Amino acid sequence: MDNVNQLLRNLPKVDEVLKKFDSCYDRDLLKYVINSILDRYRQKIRNGILKYVDIDKIIEDIKISYSKFVRGSLVKVVNATGIPIHTNLGRSPILYDVYEMSKDIICGYSNLEFDLEEGSRGDRYFHCDQYLRYLTGAESSLVVNNNAAAVFLILNSFAKDREVIVSRGELIEIGGSFRLPDVMTASGAILREVGTTNKTKLSDYYNAINDKTSIIMKSHTSNYKIIGFTESVSLEEIAKLSAQNNLISYYDAGSGAMIDFNFGNCFEKSVKNVVE
Repeated sequence: MDNVNQLLRNLPKVDEVLKKFDSCYDRDLLKYVINSILDRYRQKIRNGILKYVDIDKIIEDIKISYSKFVRGSLVKVVNATGIPIHTNLGRSPILYDVYEMSKDIICGYSNLEFDLEEGSRGDRYFHCDQYLRYLTGAESSLVVNNNAAAVFLILNSFAKDREVIVSRGELIEIGGSFRLPDVMTASGAILREVGTTNKTKLSDYYNAINDKTSIIMKSHTSNYKIIGFTESVSLEEIAKLSAQNNLISYYDAGSGAMIDFNFGNCFEKSVKNVVE
């Protein structure tokens, strides 16, 4: 403990470090970076990782951290994963032609939330809603940040304190620790599991319907497959059962593909196909 305290005392004070930098550095930003680096060193000392305080090394770390902060954390990388639409690498890159078409608008003011014809405040969703309705055949649309947000909003809006029936084999987990049961709990919906991991029948859904039921949900298991002794209920059957019982049929489509495609063993229905 005495050695730890001595190492902590050996760390330079912020004012002392500031004197080692000339006026070309922004002082407020420099103070922020210095405090961050010194906090990092203190943590290393307390964890027993750092056995010696090197002032020159601290100054160098501050310079590197300052430069990175000014440059920004996002940099261009090469996607060599074999996955064209990669969540960790920015998902779908914007086509240069699309950027060229939109840069004059996004670099200035626009009618994002203003109705030019009526001369009054408008709806920012209008600009994408009409195109999404055309592409999908849906009656309306709402764009959110990610799939977890979409699931949460739907369940919180239509099934808070009510039951949502889901096949046990479709309680998915995807990247970023997104777990369907956890999102359902956070939304206030009550999970009602039916069937087994490998087999769920239409009768399982039917027998689970009660006065508290609000939604029958189906999830597209796009990132895994259960093969062999399996059985599942089609989206068409779930939609029909929901309509017969005045319930909401909710399909988490997963890929969000705008066209049908068949590549290898993978077949994805388009959103328009699903809506129909």
